[in-house]
Amino acid sequence: MSLLHHDARHEASDFTSHFREDFYGCLTRRSDTLFEVTDAMLCENGPVTSPVDLTLLAEHQRGHGALYDALNQGRIDADRLRKALAVLPQPKAADGRLVLAVDVSAWLRPDAPASPDRLFCHVYGRSGRSSDQFIPGWPYSFVALLARSDSIYSPDREAPGRLSRIEILTGSDNTGTCKRDRWGALTSPSMSRTTPPRPVNVEALFPKLGALRGTTTRLHPRPGRPDASVSSVGGPLLWPADEPWPVCTEPHKRSSGYRIADIRRERQVLADVWARGRPTDEERVLLEELGRRHREREIADTDPVPLIGLVQLYRRDVPDLPPGPDTCDLLQVFWCPFEAHGPSRYGLAPHVRWRHSDQVAVPLDTPPQPALVGFKGAVAEPCVLHPEQVVTYPYADSLPARLWRKIDSWEDAEERRAERRGLDDEPVTYHHDLSIPQGCRVGGFPSWHTTDPHPMNCEACAAPMILLLTLDSWEWSGANGSWMPQEEWALAERLRDRCPTQLTIGRDGLLNIFACPTEPGHPHRWSLQ
Repeated sequence: MSLLHHDARHEASDFTSHFREDFYGCLTRRSDTLFEVTDAMLCENGPVTSPVDLTLLAEHQRGHGALYDALNQGRIDADRLRKALAVLPQPKAADGRLVLAVDVSAWLRPDAPASPDRLFCHVYGRSGRSSDQFIPGWPYSFVALLARSDSIYSPDREAPGRLSRIEILTGSDNTGTCKRDRWGALTSPSMSRTTPPRPVNVEALFPKLGALRGTTTRLHPRPGRPDASVSSVGGPLLWPADEPWPVCTEPHKRSSGYRIADIRRERQVLADVWARGRPTDEERVLLEELGRRHREREIADTDPVPLIGLVQLYRRDVPDLPPGPDTCDLLQVFWCPFEAHGPSRYGLAPHVRWRHSDQVAVPLDTPPQPALVGFKGAVAEPCVLHPEQVVTYPYADSLPARLWRKIDSWEDAEERRAERRGLDDEPVTYHHDLSIPQGCRVGGFPSWHTTDPHPMNCEACAAPMILLLTLDSWEWSGANGSWMPQEEWALAERLRDRCPTQLTIGRDGLLNIFACPTEPGHPHRWSLQ
């Protein structure tokens, strides 16, 4: 599912991100694939002459079979989409007027006499008006509101064609014990998080799932003040003072980007602004300055870049974390803060380390930091964890074919039942509500929602690998909140924090890291979804 980039203007993302969530919620069946099809159509540089051509675009990451399945079996809630469009702000021209563009396009179907409501559509001839024709088909009228170039519907000048969500961070209050989250609500690091019971007992419906049941530990990261002695996301890592800090040595551009101090300051200012309502003129100037990219010409493309610590996990804190090589008890994950790796030169570069926590005699006080980072979402907000072990089941396309067909038929029946009853709520689905939890987690089964499942085998011994860790840009989906912790439901909607870590993984996706079950010291592999 294509989401928003991290460098666009705040007012653009404020409306656009909400609309994209609303639009995704309108896709009641085959939602992920239909969402990608829509993205691909919008990003195509010319007219779309054949649906299968969309599978060649980067925005559509599935095969042509999935595309045609979505077009044939997908469903769109037209009434809900109409309401989502109606509440959007109307773009205006520079003088404040509404400017409309009207077009009529015909879908010509002369060979479909059994199709209802066909009309004669006027088609201009190629050799003058004398060659015009009237061909049976369906004429469609399109009315579009045109906006000036700096409206919320236009892309940022420095990031053509890309919009982003707002980067906001939490700030601490003056008590030293609680954190004020990005919406101004006070939260305690010791507050637990509990996954709600699943909407239905899926094993009662499909007993064969019982043999496939597994567990995963949701980390529930929330902004706080962790130190190196505890598990955290974005917090300080327990690192020996006499051991070199890991660096990226792969050649790539690294002389242009954002300063970490500016990113953190910008997030704090935005959090204060959001709690108050609107920015002052001074804050607007400050935010513009903090949000701009910098260039350090003296940094060469081959200079070592200190990696950024993403997460550290102690086995004592996380039930589903397996032991590392030689029974190491501390897992640490880093990455290069530039999306410039791999064959595409746009990939991520995670780095995994295991260690014995009791063998760190003198910890490093201040780790090195890169002078610049390639994107703001590379810097995680320090978060304390609230681990919770929950039940999980394999990804839908990884199930035995016969079992998945039964589940798919059940979903179709639930959808028809909801339509007959006129229910507005989204019907329960195996993928969204019953199988794999959203958010950062350890163990369990990987999600393959942007690609088809493919085997992840150890490159050293060819053994099938297990999921070690999932880092997710979102803790729960905006399309449905069934994975939202129970404690969040007590908060007003604007106070719920779906992205506490502030990480942007790929296109607001998730990172699956795999480990060899026979020898944890073998090289890890990873998959971006």
